[in-house]
Amino acid sequence: MTATAASRSPKKSGKGARQASSEVTGAAKPLRRIPPGREPLPVDGEAFVDAVHAKVDLVRLEVALLRSKDAKIRQRELAYLRELRYGKRAEPADGEPTQIIFDMPGPERENQ
Repeated sequence: MTATAASRSPKKSGKGARQASSEVTGAAKPLRRIPPGREPLPVDGEAFVDAVHAKVDLVRLEVALLRSKDAKIRQRELAYLRELRYGKRAEPADGEPTQIIFDMPGPERENQ
C-alpha cells in the first residue's frame, strides 16, 4: 500500500461523516466547509506565512496560544519559539558558530 493510498479514506456523507469528523476533532458539531484556494500557493515558506498573516494576525494568535489553559499547548509553543530563536542546535558558549566544511578532501588511500 502506498502512502497516498493509506492516507485516503472512503467518502462519507450525512450522519456518518459528521460522526467521524467529530471523533477526530473531539467536537460535537460538524466541521465547517473550507472552500478551495482561488490563487496558487506562494512560492516559498516566507511568502506563505506573509499571505496567511495578511488574513490572520499571527502574533496575536501566538500570544493566545501561549496563554492557553492547556499546558501542553503552552509548552509546545514555547519550544517552537525557542527553536525559532536559537535553532535546533544552540551555538557554542564562545559565540562562534559551528564550522561546516562541505568540500573537504577525503583521506589519501593506497591503491591496491
